Amino acid sequence: MPADFLITLLLAAPALAVWLCIRFPLLDRLGAAPLCFALGFSLGQILEALTGTTSFRPLAGEALGIVIAFALPMLLFSSDLRAWVRLARTTLLSMALAMLSVATLAVVLSLLFPHIVDELPAVASMAVGNFTGSLVNGATIKTAINASHESFTLVYGYDVLISSFYLLFLITFAHRFCQWLLPRFQGVANMPDNEDDSSLFEKPGMLLDKKVWKGLSLPLVVNLGIIGLTLVITQPLKGEVSSAVAVVALTVFSLVASLNTRLRTTKGTYALGNYLILAFLALSGAMLNEEILEKATLALLLFFIALAGGAFLLHLLLCRLLKIDADTFLITSVASILSPPFVPLAASVMKNKTLLLSGISAGVLGYACGNLLGLMTFWIIQRAITL
Repeated sequence: MPADFLITLLLAAPALAVWLCIRFPLLDRLGAAPLCFALGFSLGQILEALTGTTSFRPLAGEALGIVIAFALPMLLFSSDLRAWVRLARTTLLSMALAMLSVATLAVVLSLLFPHIVDELPAVASMAVGNFTGSLVNGATIKTAINASHESFTLVYGYDVLISSFYLLFLITFAHRFCQWLLPRFQGVANMPDNEDDSSLFEKPGMLLDKKVWKGLSLPLVVNLGIIGLTLVITQPLKGEVSSAVAVVALTVFSLVASLNTRLRTTKGTYALGNYLILAFLALSGAMLNEEILEKATLALLLFFIALAGGAFLLHLLLCRLLKIDADTFLITSVASILSPPFVPLAASVMKNKTLLLSGISAGVLGYACGNLLGLMTFWIIQRAITL
């Protein structure tokens, strides 16, 4: 099985994962992301066993950067900057506190335990990206700082584990716990109106519809234009600086492009971006090896538990000091740590749909800010550790 053929299979793996999720409801509950990672890992192990070589891994590593460059604009095209401006003050403030809490804990823990893992600044910054936005942010930060694939895989694994426990906490007694410590929700003025936020819940399965692809011509052209402009800007730069500037440029240009109503409301942009992220996971799974697994230690697990748990408690404390209500706190905490698609679940658990749209918009704000916050965290920790 040649390396280039394996890369083709990995890029097609999301299609199989999506089909399995559609065909089997139990797998759909698990999600396409873990399936893609498992498929990639299986294909990588099969190729290594058949050929006795790992020469495909450098090629897979190069493909990761290309996939992210195409995925990031597609995911951000459906962002609504005007909706963020219309967010209620308490929702916006709570989301800002959530992101600040994650970054603060990452810096503090890194300074307290500077030798807990190799590439600690990279690990901490990718974790900040994951816990303020989503896997997309962690993957983008990895590309920006040229972090090793081993570090990214560790972050992804711990993120899945901790997110699972947080989800369990959410559906059991999280709301009662928050109401015990924070004021009750009283309703908020100036909430976003009932505009269509369905793009945030687009699944890759909708790409099976030919009509969707016909409408994607404009986003694809704009995507290529943004990538081309980014390449022009980063051409004179080298190394880590070039990658970081590229991520910032892709983010900013994509958000500016999202101001175009036709582009923002095009169906399928988020679904295509999500598909590319699933391909990223398949490629990542193929690069998993024993050396990566050996770095997964109990101490590092405790580091991630302290990061997520400490950020949750710090966010809670700040909201208590500022008298932010329990529902607003929890909806923004979920949008940050788990990502926007879980906001409807949180709203359902709280039996409060009033905060649904503002919670989703706050989560998408985390998508946009997660890259920049993660990069800032990386540079702060890197400088502090080397002093």
